[in-house]
Amino acid sequence: MPRNKDNVTGKDKEFYEIGQRMFDRIKPLKPPIQTDIDLLYRANSADIEALEDAKITLNVIKEVEPGTFDAIIDSSLALIDKALGMSYGDAMERVAMRAGGKV
Repeated sequence: MPRNKDNVTGKDKEFYEIGQRMFDRIKPLKPPIQTDIDLLYRANSADIEALEDAKITLNVIKEVEPGTFDAIIDSSLALIDKALGMSYGDAMERVAMRAGGKV
């Protein structure tokens, strides 16, 4: 029985279709690491932005109601400053470089 040939290439269509299905099945299940790195950068940027906004808000409250919430606000501002001082951007950049990604 003659095989189904591609009119353009003259090759066996079934052979190539089976090959395509096989390669589709062995494609990586996870997205490329660059996608994960990009997500980490976006999440880190959003975290920093939120912390900076919270810091501004707390300082405004402290100015509007001096002495009322100072201890709580000062404690929260210290934690925010500590969090803002902890940057893992360098570590993420090294991971990206090792993974062959672009930064």
